[in-house]
This record gives sequence, structure tokens and C-alpha cells, in this order.
Amino acid sequence: MLYPWQIPFHGWLSIARHIARRMLRDHVFIASSGVAFLALFAMLPTLTALISVYGLVSSPEQLSRLLQSLSSVAPHSVVTALRSALQSIVSGSGLQLGFGMVISILVAVYVAVRGVLGIIVALNIVYEEKERRSLPTLLGSAFTLALAGLIFWLIALAMIIGAPWVIRRIPSDSVVLRELVLTARWLVIAAAGLISMTVLYRFGPSHEGPRWEWLSAGSVVGTGLWLAGSAGMSFYVAHMNELGNAYGPLGMVMVVMTWFFLTAFVFLFGAEFNVAMEREIERTSAATQ
Repeated sequence: MLYPWQIPFHGWLSIARHIARRMLRDHVFIASSGVAFLALFAMLPTLTALISVYGLVSSPEQLSRLLQSLSSVAPHSVVTALRSALQSIVSGSGLQLGFGMVISILVAVYVAVRGVLGIIVALNIVYEEKERRSLPTLLGSAFTLALAGLIFWLIALAMIIGAPWVIRRIPSDSVVLRELVLTARWLVIAAAGLISMTVLYRFGPSHEGPRWEWLSAGSVVGTGLWLAGSAGMSFYVAHMNELGNAYGPLGMVMVVMTWFFLTAFVFLFGAEFNVAMEREIERTSAATQ
């Protein structure tokens, strides 16, 4: 049995042709749009739940420091919207905060599980599998994967917010240390994304466990494309003030929706890459025997 790094050049050309045909056949663009919508829909109650939890344990002074940290990495319109929401929540009573937190968590869990179920359906289409798991097992898998996804986004958020906070406390003449912190931030985010994709490829679709080296290839490709696309979108948003001037807060919703679409698209592209590579390895191995 061949390994991915042993595939010859003409084999990679065959893989590229298979990926192009399969992406059109499996309607990856439409599936990515659906996953992006569910992710945006799940983000709102999740943020509300996190804000409610923060409001229960924080003071207005802590709120001001948090928003100051966010202002260095987030667009002004996003910070303004968060400031309004956080201030209204923190000023509420403990009973209101607790009730809002419970409702938001329940809604967030429901929407997140529905979103993961959509990803599972898309992965079953990509891997040409029929769902064979029982309903309790399927829901349990979806809940576990949704929890893993939440952990990934919390790690990414901690890196994005925490790195500027650490850099501000490093002496200005320590240029090398500052660069190391910035590099470490993206390495941690890349590692978390790589692990998350591999876990989803392994436990998302209803198929027998493939070899981990086949899954890691698509995860590396997907993570690399995701980081490149995210960096490109970040550069665009940072240098295109016309977007905020023309659409205001709605412009940021458009950016977030586009970013969710990009994330879903490169994730499904990585799955298609895994399937095409697995088929090519099986074909090449059978021809050489």
C-alpha cells in the first residue's frame, strides 16, 4: 500500500481531475453556503451565552478593559456593537442574566448540533456513505463534535485577543520576542485547526476508520488554504474602509458570513482531497500488484 508522499506526479494530476469533477458533482458550493448559514445562526446565541456568563462574573471596569483589548484586533463597528450588548447585559439583574444565559445555551446547543449534523450529511455525500448510525449515536457524535468545535474557536479567540495583550507587556526593544509571540499565535491556531479537521474527517462521516495519514493530508491542505484565505480576508477588511462606510454593521455580517463560507469550503475541499487521494492510492496499488 502506497503512502501519500509516494504518489507519482501523474497520480497527483489524476487526483486534481477527480477533485474538480467531484466538487461539481457533490455541489460543494451549495453545501458550503448551507454550513456557513448554520454557523452564522449558531454564532448569535453562542455569543449571547458567553456574554451572559461574562456579565455574571464581571464588573463595568473589567468590561472596559476587555473592549480595549478587542479594539486592537477587531473592527470598530464590531467593538461598538459588542460594547452596546455587553453594557446592557452587565447592567441587568442577576436573575435576568441567569435566565438569558440558560435560554442562550439551550438555543446555542440546538443550533450547533444542527449545524454539525449538516456537516455530517455533507461529509457522507463526499465519502459516498449512507448514514448507518442509530439516532442516539448520531446525536451524541454531533454534540461531541460541536463541543470540540467550540473548544477550537475559544482557542483561536484566546490567541487572537491574548497575543496583542502579551505583546503590549513586552519591552519595545525586544523585537525578536514580539515576533516569536506573533508566530506562536498562528502556529497554535494552525495546530488547533489541523486537529479539528482531522477529527471531523475521522468521526464525522459514517464510514470505517481510514488510515490517519490519509486524513492528515486533507487536513494539512485544508488548514493551509484556510489560513491563507483568512489572512487575505483580514488584509482586505483592514484596507477597505469603504465596506464599513457603505454598509455599516451589516458589512461586518457580510464579512463574517463570507469567512464562514470560506471555512466550510476549504473543509469540504480537504475531504474531497482525502477521497480522491485514497482512490488513487488504491488504484495505483492494485495496478502494481
